[in-house]
Amino acid sequence: MRVETDHMGVSKKLEFLSFNNTRDLGGMKTADGRIIAKNRLIRSGNLHAATESDIKYISENVGCIVDLRTETERSAMPDPDITGVENIHLSILPNLAAGVSRDKKSDDEAFFRLKDDPDSAGKYMAGIYLGFVLSDHSVSMYRRFIDLLLAAREKALLWHCTVGKDRTGIAAVIIQEILGVDRADIMRDYLLTNDYIRDDQMRLVGTMGFGTGGTVSDTQKKAFGWLFGAHKEYLFAFYEKAEELYGSFDGFLSKALKVTDEEREILKANYLVHEK
Repeated sequence: MRVETDHMGVSKKLEFLSFNNTRDLGGMKTADGRIIAKNRLIRSGNLHAATESDIKYISENVGCIVDLRTETERSAMPDPDITGVENIHLSILPNLAAGVSRDKKSDDEAFFRLKDDPDSAGKYMAGIYLGFVLSDHSVSMYRRFIDLLLAAREKALLWHCTVGKDRTGIAAVIIQEILGVDRADIMRDYLLTNDYIRDDQMRLVGTMGFGTGGTVSDTQKKAFGWLFGAHKEYLFAFYEKAEELYGSFDGFLSKALKVTDEEREILKANYLVHEK
């Protein structure tokens, strides 16, 4: 196991044999001059294909796994049962959503509807991000995620969805904002997902043949990119809706997610350290 350090100011990629988008938030700087402690907060994509080596690392370093997927996704690709590691299910979405939950049926249907209309594909995905603010269900699940973060643990908390882009990305944004990470670094960290899932995206593109002879047009590739990529427009939509409804993002944290000043201090005590 090694940790990449080539992306400064953002989470560091953990090298696993079977998943591409697992990252440690440790080392990210905060407004008060501290940094997020290493090996405490880990974001990831699907863990279903974990090798024995991957499972060994998780068992030694992770105390709690939080699965943000729907029950349908969990049933299709269950997390490995790892002795000594708690696994908690918090379905952020009440239903399957194409481009987010990566359910083949919903993805195929959405791509068929949006495959020749990149603008509509982008608006569709931005709407998903608005739902992370507008949906009482999603907000309640993110509040429960915060409750799990408040618990003191010796080992890391790892959260994941299927690819580690949208539901996992917003969970990362929420804790990064609470801890005081600069928003520019938050955005860079969110977009970094594209670097690590590019091979997965290209493989998916290869399976989507809608044109003559099974080819995919440039327009369809653009639509696919909007559906299955991380884009700043999505995060802007999330922030803007939160700020519109609650006056500021801090307002969203305190009024929608019910994060108290005391809880902020507990989270900072749990996850921030002084840089050596």
